[in-house]
Amino acid sequence: AYANNTPLRELDNYFRFLLLIPLLTVKFKLDDFQTVIPVTAISSLCLLLFDYYYIDSLRFSGTSSFYLTFAYMITVMLVMTILILISTSNNNYQKIILLASAIIFTIVWASSGARGPAIGVLFSLFVMLLWTKNMKLLFLSFIVLAILASQHNPLFERMKNINDINITSPSENKHYSLRERVTYLHFGINTIKKNYLIGIGPHNVEDTMGEFISKLNINAKARDHLHNDFIDIASKFGLPALLLLLLMYFYMYKSSNSNRTVLLLLTLLVLSQITQSQFSHHQAMSFFIFLIYIFINDNIAFIDNESRHKKYIT
Repeated sequence: AYANNTPLRELDNYFRFLLLIPLLTVKFKLDDFQTVIPVTAISSLCLLLFDYYYIDSLRFSGTSSFYLTFAYMITVMLVMTILILISTSNNNYQKIILLASAIIFTIVWASSGARGPAIGVLFSLFVMLLWTKNMKLLFLSFIVLAILASQHNPLFERMKNINDINITSPSENKHYSLRERVTYLHFGINTIKKNYLIGIGPHNVEDTMGEFISKLNINAKARDHLHNDFIDIASKFGLPALLLLLLMYFYMYKSSNSNRTVLLLLTLLVLSQITQSQFSHHQAMSFFIFLIYIFINDNIAFIDNESRHKKYIT
């Protein structure tokens, strides 16, 4: 940033890992999170019903100014709900509440039409299935997928557009959203090749992108982020900065004593950064950091039944 004469106002988004460090002192366990889930599910459902009956917007954006930001937070809640459902001891009443919450989160996510979180959700389900070999998770996954596939919702309709994506030629993408993202991808890769050491600075991205788009004569809007945090950071600050970020993620996981909850949250964050510039969307990024930090101290998450039994005998 200093080498590119970057103004301080362009850097505030990247200080969240530092500013939220006091959260590491919070003692919070996976079981404690169960009280948060139904409250969040009910409130998000109420917001959705209010939006449907009184606002009638095309895509649901919840408490955020942008639907993609809200969708990421909702899908994190969905994955955390499934994690608790299959990894903790619950009575039938609690299981029903968790299952109902998972269904609500799925409906709310589908109403946002956000495709970006899909890769994180599906990968998380696969990982949890490998961890637990739990058929309940497989059954729940079928329920989730059935809801998405059986309803004509914004997410279902937008998913169908992915078939038309053309990675090699930005101008060949007829859908504006896909055309923008492919254009940003080409711009980012081109920028990294020329400025791989220190980047071009975040304050120069939008203007430089505008010139790039004009030369290619593509119908796309220049922005100050690239919808991919890894390419975005490498373009703005260089490849060493990107390596530093990945090392931070690795250190967080090791600091949690290889806590699987933290690993799952870090995986969700990393996968979300492939399709979104999370550092440019403060709510989602802060939400990820908040959960990662408070669960770094939780070292008893994801204990299987056999381990619980051995601990009880001891």
